[in-house]
Amino acid sequence: WLLGLALERSGLDAEAAEAFARLDRTYPMYRPFWQASLRPAALLHLAGCLSRLGQAGPARTVLERLLAQLQGADPGHPLAARAAALALALGSGSAAPPPRAAPPGDAVSGAPAPWPRR
Repeated sequence: WLLGLALERSGLDAEAAEAFARLDRTYPMYRPFWQASLRPAALLHLAGCLSRLGQAGPARTVLERLLAQLQGADPGHPLAARAAALALALGSGSAAPPPRAAPPGDAVSGAPAPWPRR
């Protein structure tokens, strides 16, 4: 998770996509619950990386999986809203890639980090 965020923030989308995909491939039974809860956010980051790499089809597939997992979630939930916005951008055939995900504070909601930034 952290490796993927660092790579994505450094502009290394191909390497970040692999890190997020690797997180998604881990078997959740052997991971603590908090790690398994990172999967939906990792899918959103993965889709963003794929989109910026020009791989709209795979990005849409990842987003479809994510949106299926978020079915029934509060429509105002930040992760669901960001996923829906990215899906809309990819579906619209927009030539501009979506913006890079916000740097971590709370990587899902975008809330500021609980410590001061330097």
